[in-house]
Amino acid sequence: MKCLSTIVALATLGIVCGCGQYNPFAHLYLTDEPDWCKVEGEYKLVWQNVTIVRDPLEHVEAPTIRLMLNGRFESTGFPTWKANTGLQWEKAQSKVVVGSWSKTNPGVVSDGETSEWYWGISFDPHPAEAKGSMPALNDSGNRAFAEWYFHPGSPALAREDGILKLIFVYGDGDNGIGMVYEQQEDNSQQPS
Repeated sequence: MKCLSTIVALATLGIVCGCGQYNPFAHLYLTDEPDWCKVEGEYKLVWQNVTIVRDPLEHVEAPTIRLMLNGRFESTGFPTWKANTGLQWEKAQSKVVVGSWSKTNPGVVSDGETSEWYWGISFDPHPAEAKGSMPALNDSGNRAFAEWYFHPGSPALAREDGILKLIFVYGDGDNGIGMVYEQQEDNSQQPS
């Protein structure tokens, strides 16, 4: 009987360990180059799971990012997240950031057999890293844990139900932590 329970335990462990991790957003990423004229427009934050205790954005106007055809962008209210003592995240600040954007390939998606680069956006400066968003270094050259900020990388371009999205992932994409900005329907050409 002990042998049987050991076999069952090892089989269960094998099944659990054999299940690969995956980025829950990866199936939405654009692997074919998009029509960049259609990427232009305003994107609004529609979802985040950086913090699950309560949504710190629920009573404010949704943050936006406007991509302009001339390579400029304007970000309003981009959330910067700061760790508090309970390893929960709170919204640290919001501000307007203006800069430039360009197309990039921020990573690769794979089905286990083949891999493809996906398309994304590179910002300069990144909305989360603009002047004043990081705390000052202490005397030893480190940031205190209570002032540890959480920043995403370059967002992936994605499409779901015909709607373009910017997906910002925090850390390893397999952890599923991120923010999703969705392109707004009124995507008419704006003066740049």
